[in-house]
Amino acid sequence: MQAIPYKSANESVLAGVSGQVTATIADAGPVTGQVRAGLVRAPAIAAPKRMEDFPDVPTMKEAGADVDAVLWSGIFVPKNTPPEIVQKLEGEFMRIARLPDVIARLKPLGIESVGNSSEEFTRILAADIARWTAVARAADIKIEQ
Repeated sequence: MQAIPYKSANESVLAGVSGQVTATIADAGPVTGQVRAGLVRAPAIAAPKRMEDFPDVPTMKEAGADVDAVLWSGIFVPKNTPPEIVQKLEGEFMRIARLPDVIARLKPLGIESVGNSSEEFTRILAADIARWTAVARAADIKIEQ
């Protein structure tokens, strides 16, 4: 396999649909419409559990590859932000993330609106840093300077 860098997931999906590449890895948002239209096939997803919208698509682990990679987005504030401001922002973001209309708008993009607390997000972030640091070390991946 040869890695071909694209500027966006949309471009990589378009390359797959047009036959320029034989496979692509993309998050759910850019590829969901093409999967539903039958333009591309989803052999597996890299999440730890199957997607609600594609219950017949196995996870990579179920398909025999030990891959589990979840994309997430988070909100960060400067380190010296006063705790009361952090708490206020956290409460509002958690409330907004759980609104039915927000959940409904994000779902077609393949995005699960979670609304974790700062503590939960810190644990996720720390686990991902440790995990991907180990992967980079095992593969001898170095940052180019």
